[in-house]
Amino acid sequence: MPEDTICLENINTSLSRDCVQTMKCSADGQCNKKGDFVENVPCYDNGLCSGGECKNSCEQKGKIACLCSSEDEICKICCQSDEDSPCEPLLSINGVSVGNLTDGKLCGNGHCSQGVCEIGAQDIQERIWELMDEIDVNMVLRWFKNNIVFTIIIFTSIFWIPISIFVDWLDDKYDLGVLDEILGSSDGERQREDKKKLLEESSTTV
Repeated sequence: MPEDTICLENINTSLSRDCVQTMKCSADGQCNKKGDFVENVPCYDNGLCSGGECKNSCEQKGKIACLCSSEDEICKICCQSDEDSPCEPLLSINGVSVGNLTDGKLCGNGHCSQGVCEIGAQDIQERIWELMDEIDVNMVLRWFKNNIVFTIIIFTSIFWIPISIFVDWLDDKYDLGVLDEILGSSDGERQREDKKKLLEESSTTV
């Protein structure tokens, strides 16, 4: 098909972050070129398409998404004004009541189901991929900031553990005389040279 020909229509944006409902043919004939962005259409994880991006409920209010810690709020959509402000449930957007987190979202040792955190068996691989999908740079930096002592231990260990191993290896090699052989001398040879000098000095004195 010619380039920019629509090859896929009526894409369900509620399952995607792309905020496009059509795909077009690329120059190489593949159906992988995004169509025009849509506005004010529901997208992934209770979000809404705005400015070509899928913005979650908190971003629509100019806030940061977070996870509430209390048991009765852990499966609610929670936001904070900034990194230092408390994490609180989001009640409404433009007068419209906000629902709970999407079913299947992680909540401690379980997953959310109709606004309740259920503890039970869940496919490990699915949970890992979902967690990785939620991790971003800001979340990692916030974790390091809130656990500064542990962060210092980690980064110092990265440097000191290899250095300690290397020094211990050098010490073992020195005890075995390997370094002396490499450098062309040894304790035994030095001792023999010292004795030889003493004998020469004593014979000269006599």
